[in-house]
Amino acid sequence: VVRELLMGGSKATALGGVLETLDAKMSKFRLDRPATYFVGRRYVRHVKAAALHAQDCPARQDTVLATVCHSAGVFLSEISCSFAEALEMHHISVSARSRAYGPDDVDVANTYTTMAAIYAKQGEYAEALLVYEKSKAVMIKARGHEDVLVAVLYNEMATVKEKQGKYTDAMELHEKSLAIRNKMLGHDHVEVATSYTGIAKIYQAQGKLVEALELYEKSKAIKINALGHDHVDVAMSYNNIANMYQTQGKLVEALELYEKSKAIKINALGHDHVDVAMSYNNIANIYQKQGK
Repeated sequence: VVRELLMGGSKATALGGVLETLDAKMSKFRLDRPATYFVGRRYVRHVKAAALHAQDCPARQDTVLATVCHSAGVFLSEISCSFAEALEMHHISVSARSRAYGPDDVDVANTYTTMAAIYAKQGEYAEALLVYEKSKAVMIKARGHEDVLVAVLYNEMATVKEKQGKYTDAMELHEKSLAIRNKMLGHDHVEVATSYTGIAKIYQAQGKLVEALELYEKSKAIKINALGHDHVDVAMSYNNIANMYQTQGKLVEALELYEKSKAIKINALGHDHVDVAMSYNNIANIYQKQGK
């Protein structure tokens, strides 16, 4: 379809029409709605073909090109697990965004962040951190050092450092993120809870279980206050604390919290959700340790 359209008439005109049509189609794809995944399966190859043609077309529509390539990149990485192809689409997207909006635009930073996450998912942590640094530099220039989006970047970089086993570096980044969030959002915001959870995981990895448990509890309290007792994020807090108890050999306490987590997930997500399956697996592990 793309080839046929591009063969007739002005290449620039045809390309513009193709990109606009594909953008309209791909806009219906939503990562949180599996019923829309067929959209990606049907059109992502056409997006790739059109994007490659666009590289040689000075009259390309960069704003549309950036958007449609981003959508294709998300589908390829999150649904197809085609990471190399996803990165190719995001590289085109970030170049198009830079041309359209300037190199210091927030959307340029966001695209770098998406690319960094793909590298991290593949275990390419050094490359991920390099791209996160690019994103951070653009974001700070666009929004300032104390913007909440900068805090998000510190948090994501800390996660990568943790996976590298660089706990001191990870802790420093989490502390930076926490400081920004406390200042800009207030002490009772859910993103502050996210920072507490990140720091708690570092403590847990270092075997500092008392400190970890204290911060997991702080995180849970903030989430309950902000989101209510039946939110899935609260279920995750129960899961984190249960995991701590399990590590300490407190199997009865761990089981109780795993059951609480499961009940919330079933109520919020339904019986057939993958997170509910994970809860059943956690509970089964406790029973196995108890010899049941």
